[in-house]
Amino acid sequence: MTVTGEVVVERRDDAVRVPRLSVVQRPAGQVVFVVDGEEVSQREIEIGHQTSDWVEIISGLDAGERIVTDGASFLSDGARVRYEDADT
Repeated sequence: MTVTGEVVVERRDDAVRVPRLSVVQRPAGQVVFVVDGEEVSQREIEIGHQTSDWVEIISGLDAGERIVTDGASFLSDGARVRYEDADT
């Protein structure tokens, strides 16, 4: 028998975290794409703790900024996008 589990050793409610799919590896390092109107800008980030679904962002992204989560690996800096809020 085996068991898969996750041990929480520290909890920070103020941490900025994003879905793992939104973090993309580029030559510049790990990046996310921040939505600004109808364009995205590539933002280099520093990551911290990771789970299978989430990545903690230590620097490079502020809480509340809108990022691309689906299809981020297909984007480049300055790409034009259309989006729908996840709430709808």
